[in-house]
Amino acid sequence: PPRSTPSNSSAASDVYKRQVSKQGLMEILELRGHRFFIATQFHPEFKSRLENPAPIFLAFSKACLKFKRDKFL
Repeated sequence: PPRSTPSNSSAASDVYKRQVSKQGLMEILELRGHRFFIATQFHPEFKSRLENPAPIFLAFSKACLKFKRDKFL
């Protein structure tokens, strides 16, 4: 399974990468402390469906709804 590890960059202590390959290829980058920041090299849209969305799309949608609720309340 993917694992989260702190980035080796000294300038980005809140950056986490998820490695999936034995070669250490970074597939996902997360920025902690931001409302929603994530970068990917894989393509979750290929398997995502309306009735079964990829977790990354579902999390993004939930973060958007939360931001909208928090901003207007």
